[in-house]
Amino acid sequence: MQAVPPGANIDRHDNAPKKSISEFYSGKSVLVTGGTGFLGKVLVEKLLYDTDVEKLYLMIREKDGETIDRRMAALLNNSIFGKLKALKPSAVSKIVPIYGDVTQTDLAMKTQDIKTLTSEVSVVFHMAASIQFKEPMSVTLNYNYEGTKRVLKLLRQMQKIESFVHVSSVYAQALDGGKIVKETLYPPPANHNELETFISKYDNDEEETKKFLQRRCNTYAYGKALTEVFVAENHGTIPTCIVRPSMITSKAEQPLPGWLDNWYGPTRFLYNASRGWDRSCFIRREFLVDMIPVDYVANLCIVAGARNDSCVDVAVFNSCTTGANPLTWAYAHKCMIKDTVKNKLNDLPYPFVLYTQSKLLYSIYTMLLQLIPAKIADGWLWVTGRRSKYTKTQKKVIHLKETLSFFLKNSWVIECENTRKLFRSLSLDDQKKFPCDPVNINWRKYLEDYQKGIEKFLCQEKVGPNKP
Repeated sequence: MQAVPPGANIDRHDNAPKKSISEFYSGKSVLVTGGTGFLGKVLVEKLLYDTDVEKLYLMIREKDGETIDRRMAALLNNSIFGKLKALKPSAVSKIVPIYGDVTQTDLAMKTQDIKTLTSEVSVVFHMAASIQFKEPMSVTLNYNYEGTKRVLKLLRQMQKIESFVHVSSVYAQALDGGKIVKETLYPPPANHNELETFISKYDNDEEETKKFLQRRCNTYAYGKALTEVFVAENHGTIPTCIVRPSMITSKAEQPLPGWLDNWYGPTRFLYNASRGWDRSCFIRREFLVDMIPVDYVANLCIVAGARNDSCVDVAVFNSCTTGANPLTWAYAHKCMIKDTVKNKLNDLPYPFVLYTQSKLLYSIYTMLLQLIPAKIADGWLWVTGRRSKYTKTQKKVIHLKETLSFFLKNSWVIECENTRKLFRSLSLDDQKKFPCDPVNINWRKYLEDYQKGIEKFLCQEKVGPNKP
């Protein structure tokens, strides 16, 4: 196992003429796990619109009582596929749903489906993961670690396999109190015996779990760290790379700049401040927030998959911004608040945010600027015979900050030179089709589109931070 150091040569055949990204995928069949998720939707749409893949096998499991056919229909009804259906409707027929579940033995696939995939698929994008941060270690490992082992088992049977792209997370290697996350493989946080011993004794013990995480934020990140090492040590001769995104946020480019379908990452946190609900933050103004547009991550996966030509080295690509185009929390708040007020969408008057690293000042700010006004407002509602809501809302706003405290109190610089070098190696045409260099993000425009996207795709004209 060898990792590719930052800035090292990631194209192993420099003298050979490079196909364009679209040419590489032309006529090939690909398998995507996690294709119904936020990142997955964008990846699937991009592959179908900008490449000529033969077939796109989409591994889907039943969820919440919905069959895979119903989930496929819901997927294609999403607005992200509007341009594809309008301009390249025949491409939609290339999607072939395959029942599969990474938590089950042999992915719970039918024998015939396994035969089809092992005889036809050339490229695999593995994105399926549980992103529940507080699950017991055994649960998250079964989904993210054991699930990846099951996918690799299938890959080893594939007769035409040319490339495996494993999607991890930069927070697998972003430690509490740490400063830098490099584009390299890190040692595993524990060996197999230590892990088994912990699970058998303390799997449901939150306090012991915190100690075992070794400065990682949650069991999700811990499992991702273990999985990276397993992939690097067990990919065999399959050309393999790892893509590590930071907090994935709305689309940056056409079509649908600002599109998103969830409140994850910093979205609700920034929204609460822009609407006037959150006015105090226990962070420094200059602390960095690492968010990356979802289309930049999808494009990087596609490009990395096409340039994944080593059977030995495992290239690591951080999809992030702080190492090349840093953004502070203060600037993000400022822009989001300005745009919200300009569009007269703030729920409470005069939104602003005060920053401090003093626990005493933070408590005072929260009490004076949020809790006491909420109590007064609820008192007025009670007097006028209406149901109180402001104090309940404030409790949710404060709880969200407690949930995000690991990311708010740390300010990492996440390197991305491998990603930037890969992007620079592309033709100008491919650079336009598959933007993934974070230097090219215009934060002012992006944050304006981000705010509009929240209002258009998540709020749908509802008021207040209590969105479904």
